[in-house]
Amino acid sequence: MVDFVLTLTRESARQFVLPALVHQSVLYLLHRWNLHEARKVGCVLTSDEQKIGGGELSDADAHVGRNGSERKWFYLIGLIAIFGCMYSQYFGVNYGLIPGILVVYGVPILVITLLWRTTIISRFFNRTLSALKIGLGYFGAFTVLGIFVGVVILIVLLLFDPNTVNLLDKPNPVLNIPSGLAWVMVAGSLLIVGPAEEYIFRCFVFGGLLELFKNRHWLSLAFVSSLLFGGVHLYYAITYGIASLILFTDLVTFGMAMAITYYLSGGNLFAPSLIHGAYDATAFVGVATTQGTGTLLRCLMIVIGLVAGLVLLLERVRKKSSPPPDLIARGRAI
Repeated sequence: MVDFVLTLTRESARQFVLPALVHQSVLYLLHRWNLHEARKVGCVLTSDEQKIGGGELSDADAHVGRNGSERKWFYLIGLIAIFGCMYSQYFGVNYGLIPGILVVYGVPILVITLLWRTTIISRFFNRTLSALKIGLGYFGAFTVLGIFVGVVILIVLLLFDPNTVNLLDKPNPVLNIPSGLAWVMVAGSLLIVGPAEEYIFRCFVFGGLLELFKNRHWLSLAFVSSLLFGGVHLYYAITYGIASLILFTDLVTFGMAMAITYYLSGGNLFAPSLIHGAYDATAFVGVATTQGTGTLLRCLMIVIGLVAGLVLLLERVRKKSSPPPDLIARGRAI
């Protein structure tokens, strides 16, 4: 019965839901593009042409999409595009490597860029050295936190079902590839997966929450965005069942580290992209060489992160303990 329901859900999503979402999104984007081009050449639009999503926009709002309610709709459409494209690979759609990258990453990036129009590129390398230190420090700290919470979750699961640990012995489907292809994925992790996922989840998902909910504390929004980041990795739940809670914990803590890096660096995406890509690449190095090599590289990254975190902590303590500059100047004058 369960297999029948899963098959029915998969086929329904593939045959009806996903095509309908793509169709409506394309129509909406075309409408937005036509409106934008008409504004550029000075065309006069009718009131019906100015109505988008049930609301009438002013000239400025129609051009840049700054209307509050419209931005929320844009954000929702962006989320639908992200989850729709990323979930499509789990419902029996075999894209292949290149088409898969275009669908899973290319389409969401295109949609959110057209709808959101953020000044991402100008902040991509903002305070890069500081962002790298912040990113590595929080990556190390949150990775250790994720390991600790994961161990606690595992102990609780074992109390209810000792066989839970057997679920973790299943191979990761993403890493079930030939060693030759694994080297390609090492490069793909650094050049495509890291930058694309950070653009999507830190810049759009987290950055969008910051814009839409300015009265909320940024850490709570970082946590929400990290939950969404973990949520797109559906294959963990499909493969590992209840034991996937441990893996989702790692994803959420990693997402928190990258979101904090993005926020404290003023929108830098280079550091999160590099750390994200390198962390994913270590897993594929383990496939291309030996699992021990990949694990060693991943542990080395964590150690470097912990050292960077310690440096950040010492700098903060030193800054708090040192007297203010005006007090030092006043003492010299005396």
